[in-house]
Amino acid sequence: MKKNLAFTFAGVLLASGMLCYILCFGGNQNPEPFVPPSGTVPLRISVETTIVTEPLLPDGTGVDFFAVLDNLCSDGADSADNGFRDIVRLLGRNIFGDITDQQWTILCEKLNLNPDDPPQFEYVKPDFGFNVAGDSELLERWVTEMSPAITAVAEALNKPLYVVPPAGRLSDNPVFQSGHFAQFKGSVDWPDDLPGTMAQRAIAEMFSHRFMYLQDKQDAEKAWDDVLSMFCIVRRFCSQPFPNAANFINAFEKMAAYYAEEFLKIESIDAAQLRQCLADLDSLPVGAQFEDTLEYQRFGWLKNIAEFPQNGPIAFGHRLIEMPDHPLISPTISEDDKMAIVQINKEMEITLRIYREVPFDWNIIAEIMNAEFDDRLGKPAKQAVFQSNPALRKIYDETVVPGLSEDEMREILAGGSISVLMERVNKLPHDVWNIDRLTKLTLEERSVYLGKAFFASRVLTPERFALQNSEGVATFEKVKTAIALQLSAEASARK
Repeated sequence: MKKNLAFTFAGVLLASGMLCYILCFGGNQNPEPFVPPSGTVPLRISVETTIVTEPLLPDGTGVDFFAVLDNLCSDGADSADNGFRDIVRLLGRNIFGDITDQQWTILCEKLNLNPDDPPQFEYVKPDFGFNVAGDSELLERWVTEMSPAITAVAEALNKPLYVVPPAGRLSDNPVFQSGHFAQFKGSVDWPDDLPGTMAQRAIAEMFSHRFMYLQDKQDAEKAWDDVLSMFCIVRRFCSQPFPNAANFINAFEKMAAYYAEEFLKIESIDAAQLRQCLADLDSLPVGAQFEDTLEYQRFGWLKNIAEFPQNGPIAFGHRLIEMPDHPLISPTISEDDKMAIVQINKEMEITLRIYREVPFDWNIIAEIMNAEFDDRLGKPAKQAVFQSNPALRKIYDETVVPGLSEDEMREILAGGSISVLMERVNKLPHDVWNIDRLTKLTLEERSVYLGKAFFASRVLTPERFALQNSEGVATFEKVKTAIALQLSAEASARK
């Protein structure tokens, strides 16, 4: 009879994520330094567990996974083929917004640029919004000044590489050094991709503003070039390995699609141009691929596992949540959701206690997760793991991780209801994820359980990746359909 692992906290964490914009996590939840329970086997350095054996932390006790992730996101940044490097050289520091001297120095070092060199063009942030109707003179002055830079940026977008390196550590970012974020120290020590993200938004807005000017001038050919550049930014930036890049696909694609539809309103467009538009859209660079995210996810999880002995459950995002006493926020949370939050915290308290009292072998957990990642990449590592330790094979095969179906996930994400989520979680069996059952299992058994459950419940699946990006994909296809319909209408009119 197969054993069931009731990985309840997977649902709890999903609920926490849905609340991240309206709730704050409890502040002083770990007043004492975390001490791993007796019998814990910490992660050792080996190709089977940590995958890489260097670079090491300054004290030599483990792999520096921050450096591994940072290098993964920065590989090729200093190449002459890197289009983003050209853009920074063209536009300078202002394209990143309000970044610190330290962040700018780090970026220039990775891009092999001198931070003191002046840019070829001085980026001027528009002092108007997207709605510049009635302010055409202001728009024309800005476009006249910035148009040579925008054209040069368009050329840079087509270079072989597009690497947007992180700007240091997220925990050093001023945004995360104030307010509620201050309590996340030790859990946001990740490569800081926020400045690079802000730069992409500014670049896209440059093209959008020039498009509005060209649309007003009825210059269809040049206006379409700027639309293509906006679509190109989506694909170049969102193919970066760090997770936040993919999160912008839908927003950036919608922005480009809006101006594509505006382009179709230009009266001078003819059938030949419409056919060329469809060909141009089909020739855009390949966008974000699920496989591109796996290595960052893998090393991110190994980083969490390696930090567990120091940080405890917070390394995996396990912490209690509380509703802020704020007049603009509290009334927006329903009573059902408030009750669900109480239940989430009860479940979370069980998880926090387990990690404080039940030991695991984190090497087994890492090997199981690595094998699962390799399996997703089509590598036979899983079989190698079981050949070296046949006893794990039976335990692994007997482990079943109940979870939420993709249909249930879609319903939850669409509805945004915490109480609906908890109804789904309550359907999961609770016969293993409790201290009594876990302590009756061997160290190897419960470690295999946790490794398999971590991967099944916390690692992004191809289906969920497609779901996250579905809105952007649909928007892009809608643009192609609109162009095809207009082309068909013109053909019918000529008959």
